Amino acid sequence: MEHVPAADYVVCASILRDKDAGAMLTALSAAGTRFVATQSSNARALPADDLATLAKRYFAHVEVAADPAAAVARAHELGEAVLVTGSLYLLADLARHEREPAA
Repeated sequence: MEHVPAADYVVCASILRDKDAGAMLTALSAAGTRFVATQSSNARALPADDLATLAKRYFAHVEVAADPAAAVARAHELGEAVLVTGSLYLLADLARHEREPAA
């Protein structure tokens, strides 16, 4: 977390199941105490519920929003500083959502 400015972040993340989720969550817990679990559209993504279960070991407050855009919105409701991280697949899903016309 040496490249992330110091703040009390709400962490919003998706982690692929073939990654070391425990190590990633340990590192991310240094950024804040609130976590919103989500999942990218990649087939290798941990289901958001499973990620939330793991995250409860590292964060005081954990919520689930499987849809990435909803997860980011919820993170913003929980706090001013939001750190969105995980796989590039999550960022691609969010970018795709931003490009979609509003219904």
